Amino acid sequence: MDTDVHEWACVLLITLGLLVATVVTVQLLYQTYVWRSRFRKMKAQGIPIMEGHSWILGHLLVMGKLRQGLPRRAHPNYLSKAIIENYKTLFPGETHCPPMVYIDFWPVEAPTALMLHPDVSKQCTQEKNYPRFPNVKNYMQALTGAKDLISSDGEEWRLWRSRLNPGFSARNVMSLIPAMLEEATIFVENLQRLAGKDGQWGDVFQLQDVTTDLTLDIIGRATLDIRFNEQTRGPGPVKTALVDTISHMYVRNMRTFLRWSSPWRHYALWRNNRIMRSALELYVREQIRADTHKKTVVNLVLKVTKVEQEGNRNLSVDSKFIDGVINQLKLFLFAGHDTTATTICWCFHNLEKYPVALQKLRKEHNTVLGEQPNPEAIADVLHSSPHLLNSLPYTLAVVKETLRLYPGPGTVRLGLPGWTMSEPNARRTLPTDGLMLWDGILGIHTHPDLWPHPKEFIPERWLVPEADPLYPPKHGWRPFSQGIMNCIGQELAMMEMKIVLALSVRQVDVRSAWDEWDAKLGGNAVKDTYEGDRAYQTALGTPQVKDRMPVRVRVRQ
Repeated sequence: MDTDVHEWACVLLITLGLLVATVVTVQLLYQTYVWRSRFRKMKAQGIPIMEGHSWILGHLLVMGKLRQGLPRRAHPNYLSKAIIENYKTLFPGETHCPPMVYIDFWPVEAPTALMLHPDVSKQCTQEKNYPRFPNVKNYMQALTGAKDLISSDGEEWRLWRSRLNPGFSARNVMSLIPAMLEEATIFVENLQRLAGKDGQWGDVFQLQDVTTDLTLDIIGRATLDIRFNEQTRGPGPVKTALVDTISHMYVRNMRTFLRWSSPWRHYALWRNNRIMRSALELYVREQIRADTHKKTVVNLVLKVTKVEQEGNRNLSVDSKFIDGVINQLKLFLFAGHDTTATTICWCFHNLEKYPVALQKLRKEHNTVLGEQPNPEAIADVLHSSPHLLNSLPYTLAVVKETLRLYPGPGTVRLGLPGWTMSEPNARRTLPTDGLMLWDGILGIHTHPDLWPHPKEFIPERWLVPEADPLYPPKHGWRPFSQGIMNCIGQELAMMEMKIVLALSVRQVDVRSAWDEWDAKLGGNAVKDTYEGDRAYQTALGTPQVKDRMPVRVRVRQ
């Protein structure tokens, strides 16, 4: 009897499994047919669709061929640039690359509308403000539970944006300059320690490790007025947990499903978030108890919340509120780790490749900040006259040009039924329903129709009058996105990078050290290049510097 029951149970389980598999397969085939048909219909309506679209594989083979021209693990940012460079092959008959390129990634990725012109991107982020694509929440779930500023929409986003705006305003960022100067001085001192003796080159090291410690320390000072001391005593528990969490962050799709589902991954995320929450909650509760007048981001959030409480007695600074603050703090740590730290690396890389720009930068610093290159002396000048940081136009131009050539990932939004866009010349209407709208900012930033000499590092393009051919196109610079959902931390990031350059470029020389790095790795070195350069953006979630930018440093005599 027991054997019969066991056999029937096995048959039932197998039958249910087959039924589920059949339903999933039918659903997959149906969705495949729907998407393939939509792309064929768009082509019939006169919308440019890339050559090689297949009923079976969509554009997967086309994208595979484009990626063959890129280094292994190159960031998807490069796809937008590759499409523009190869548009004559991909869109025979078109005289210019289409401003919106439709890519059928289904079922591996969401079918995508890649925006390749600022006038189209503007419609998405500034005129209609399309909602976030669900993949954003999917990606940030591992770190913040998707309860952070870049994962949210609607009322939740408006609430937290209004609470956080005062802390990231240009005026408040000026008040944070003394803390940033302290941390940037430590950064330069660390570079000096990594240099050789008597003006000689030091050993090879990974610059991004050093810039990451700097940015985390600055975020700690700016948000909570605490010292993580990553530059002097790190790595601390928050950084260790953050870095491990980032290594487990990816969008759930067909390619990542097994890794995403791993119980070891979920355990690691649970452990890491517990560590981060434990540390950050102590800091937040201390800020609540202290009720100081310091203008940190969290203190200003508390002030805004108290004003909200006066009009709403049901609002309280409870555990739910503290959870919200902690989630925003984790987002800022993530953003600093992944964006500001890498951009500082790219600044040094560009200045090495373009020594004339480095000469001009040093000359500006001599003129505005004084002839003394010692970082402590410069910090003293800026302590007493912080407004001088706004008198460094060439320094700002260097940072902006670096972000043009090496931006972070573009925003991704969700197309909605009935919401359409139009080409810049209004020739065609562009549907968006159900598509992932991806702002292809690297393609836009290096589009030859928009930027003269697009691949060259030319800080002067940010200093010329509007009538000059070099003048940047309107809405064409998008590293922080644009519109009401732009990056809230851009003022802080730009100020931080100006300070770092002001304190460092006259004190140390930084040069790439790929040969030394290869020798250190031995047979494990991957010597891929992009446009002849060993340094390029790699795909580790957000764009990272290849091998975290191996360099050598010497103190200038």
